[in-house]
Amino acid sequence: MRSILLILFIQFPFVAFGQALQMEFNRALLINSDSGNVVVPAGKAWKVVSIFDETVPYRSSVSVSYPRGNASTPDACNGCNDASCNNREMRSYSWSDCSSKDAPVYANGKEISIENIQSTSLLRLKSPFWLKAGDSLKVGHTPPCYSIPVSSQPSGSCWNCGTIFLDNLPGCTPDVRQCGTQSIPGYIVRVSRWVNILEFDLLQNPTRSLKFHQVHTFDATTGQQSVPQGKMWRITKSLAHVNQYVLQSQTNQSVAATPSNPNPCTGDTTGNYTRWTLQMNSCCNGEVIELNGKEMRYRENSVFEDYNIWLPEGTTIESKGSNCAHSTSLSIPAQGVYFFQNNNQLRCGPAQFSGSTQYSPLLSILEFEVQ
Repeated sequence: MRSILLILFIQFPFVAFGQALQMEFNRALLINSDSGNVVVPAGKAWKVVSIFDETVPYRSSVSVSYPRGNASTPDACNGCNDASCNNREMRSYSWSDCSSKDAPVYANGKEISIENIQSTSLLRLKSPFWLKAGDSLKVGHTPPCYSIPVSSQPSGSCWNCGTIFLDNLPGCTPDVRQCGTQSIPGYIVRVSRWVNILEFDLLQNPTRSLKFHQVHTFDATTGQQSVPQGKMWRITKSLAHVNQYVLQSQTNQSVAATPSNPNPCTGDTTGNYTRWTLQMNSCCNGEVIELNGKEMRYRENSVFEDYNIWLPEGTTIESKGSNCAHSTSLSIPAQGVYFFQNNNQLRCGPAQFSGSTQYSPLLSILEFEVQ
């Protein structure tokens, strides 16, 4: 199989000090709000290829209620189920997504306008822009998000802490309940925008290029990955799952097949067959892509997302997902008839519902080596 060469030479000259120069690829860069004001070095040119955001969940609000005790909804902290436990304070904390999607980007000290497609929460560059030696770039901060404190409660009282101890999953809100006197202080959440840059040397006789090496696909099972020395990765796609479900309960019944109502999976018009009716629960949407330990913001529940992000050597990336467990086990035989009550879908076996299921974004990555 022939090697695929990606030659990053620009075949038109740059004239500097009376000499015609060409551009030769040097390295990829990632800058964010912590990078300060960065300047294009002498003898270099920068091509800004993409801008993307990170996101961090934080406790954004609290609601207070005073539930009344009764037999059907006993107090979750002490089991009280009558009027003696009426009006105990319950605090429900809500989580929001602190995103850097409105952070300003400055070129040569002036804020630049960048296309923002709101539906995807990602910035899209209509085309890359170039900067010459001496030009500067800086990423500003958006206003910080304040994660409110959890108030200390009297011993024996109860409050619903939402996702305080389990939350790091966008759209995932497991019910975590804490009782007693525990309190958690508030804190400031800061997030950053990331600018992805390809740097080129201006030379009379370029000699280096990027050579395609291999393809990678990563999901939650592969864990954290790091760009090897002497290599570069280009993220091209993120293939995400839509809704994931786990089995909560099932019932079955014997159905008689007739010419007017044949077995939907075998076509038989006589005899009896078993039809399973399944009640499913939706998994939390825990799909996350982490870059250098920071969550990248991307469209939730997307079929796939286009990327053009170049990662320099040493950069880490990890695709994380949700691990959801079936409440009960069920094995559907071949040609067995089963029906999803949640979405009115009729399907044919075989099918297996048992244990746990993990899902995460599938990342498609091209690896290049600098030669």
